Amino acid sequence: MTSRSPFRYLAVTDLRKRLDIPPIIAVRLHEDNCPALFTPKRGTRIGCSACYYGGTDADDSWHSFFPVPMFEATWSRRKVAQREALLDAEDFTLLELVIAQGLAPRRPGETVRLDHDFAMQVLGPSRF
Repeated sequence: MTSRSPFRYLAVTDLRKRLDIPPIIAVRLHEDNCPALFTPKRGTRIGCSACYYGGTDADDSWHSFFPVPMFEATWSRRKVAQREALLDAEDFTLLELVIAQGLAPRRPGETVRLDHDFAMQVLGPSRF
């Protein structure tokens, strides 16, 4: 029997309110166990600073890219409500993963370090 995260069944708005975190924008995981660095930027998909040298995200086989909901850098309750609809199951799983590792960015442009082994543990190899 697999263990389930206590966050999985919480509504995203409740989760965010409970943990008092701002929205996360984008994360990419590198596949060869490097603790890659990720820099969130509004409305963009972000490359791994340790291994990204250009090319199209979808065509690169040596890394996986997982988008997280894109929010305005400065956000009001109305803006957040409009963008909650962008969340789907995959987005929620990654949000959950970043929170579980204690890596939620506190301000726009903050760097996030996400450990690949930890991600494999939480998300499973089928996601890579």
